[in-house]
Amino acid sequence: MEGSNANILNLTPHSDDPMDLLELAAKSIAQALELKDLLNESMEGACLVMRAEASSLLMLDDDSESLHMMIPTGPVKGEIRGASVPKDKGICGWVFQNKKSIVLNDVEKSDQFWGELTDNFQTRNMICVPLIDGQGEAFGVVQALNKHEEQDFTQQDILLFEALAKHISNAFERI
Repeated sequence: MEGSNANILNLTPHSDDPMDLLELAAKSIAQALELKDLLNESMEGACLVMRAEASSLLMLDDDSESLHMMIPTGPVKGEIRGASVPKDKGICGWVFQNKKSIVLNDVEKSDQFWGELTDNFQTRNMICVPLIDGQGEAFGVVQALNKHEEQDFTQQDILLFEALAKHISNAFERI
């Protein structure tokens, strides 16, 4: 990637240990020099650390009061890039409004699930955490979808994903 010293996709993890993967992702995020690089490294890191099929970063769009899909990854990223979700709707909206993380291992059974953004992707489970700035305000959310090997996300995964989100938030304030 242009402008970045490292690309997480070009780095080889030394183990499958979640903490090692978090460290690898954090280093890559910290080395991002431009916003585009930061966004890409953050979402590739989310998939790697959370062992997920897809991830996305949604940021508050002050003009429309929506969460704007900045960088999706996964099989339908081209279809959903640029989509918006009302900041008070769906799982991402709930996480944003409440500044609390959530794990849903059967999204169809959730009252908060707003629906799919495309007919070409089925969300089985998800983990979503807020992005919080230095003043304690939410400015976006990150989510990971469909944990590999049909596994469920766990409460332990929340701690890991919140740690990654903190690295992402700190990098946003730096850039």
